[in-house]
Amino acid sequence: MKCLEYLIPVISSMITFFSLKTFNLAAYLPFISIEDQKDFNLTCYTAGVSILFIVANNLLEKFLKWWNKNNIILIVHRRNETPDKNCIPEIIFNNQVAEFNLTIKIKGNYEKLENMSIRIQLPDWADFQPKNNIVKNGDFYEIKIKDLITFNNGKPVDYTTVLDVLISEIPDEDIKEEKVTPILKDASTGKQRIFPYKFEGNSFRIKSVKN
Repeated sequence: MKCLEYLIPVISSMITFFSLKTFNLAAYLPFISIEDQKDFNLTCYTAGVSILFIVANNLLEKFLKWWNKNNIILIVHRRNETPDKNCIPEIIFNNQVAEFNLTIKIKGNYEKLENMSIRIQLPDWADFQPKNNIVKNGDFYEIKIKDLITFNNGKPVDYTTVLDVLISEIPDEDIKEEKVTPILKDASTGKQRIFPYKFEGNSFRIKSVKN
């Protein structure tokens, strides 16, 4: 990681400075003369700390590469608009119905991904209309990853799909608005998962406007 590479010399120098103040390694080596101890310690501490940071940086890069192998991206966007995971779109009901898209990108190991599900909990005044692998499960709606990638037959997954979505409003006299944030969960345990999966996505706002 580039940012860590830039910080290594600074942090290494700070650790070396405090090490020199607190521990004299050369004092335990009888063949190092007293006048050479400072230079010896400086060289050893600088080299040692730099090596430790390089090893840590390499391990972090390997971990991130491993983590990114199983990647699920969910982008909510209005129809005919370009998907943008950094955008929070506003979905407005029209005659008690709102339409939008879910762009889902899935990449990684089939066996790792097949038990995962995307869960979306709407407020109690809105409901998904049954369509496109979105099923109701208790008080939330669920998109099972396995239903989207079943055609892979256990092979590595690299799949993108766009789902057309309809939600209906349970009518009353109030103007309502709420932010909704999808999450990734393990369908077998019901627990939210982070490792070994990378889940990216955006929230969206649903809004009821009275005519």
